[in-house]
Amino acid sequence: MRTALLGTIAEPDRPRDFIAEWERRLVFELRYNPESAEAVARARRIVRALQRTAGEDTDVSA
Repeated sequence: MRTALLGTIAEPDRPRDFIAEWERRLVFELRYNPESAEAVARARRIVRALQRTAGEDTDVSA
């Protein structure tokens, strides 16, 4: 089944690396939406929270 928004195949049971997905989102926000301090801060907070949950302690201040 294809998703309506992206037209990609839906794989709801496929394991996902949410840390990597949100790190990519943070890079996207920094590159294409740097004037939105709120969006950048939100993505950074989510990455930090996911890393803490996973037991990682990585700096995402860049």
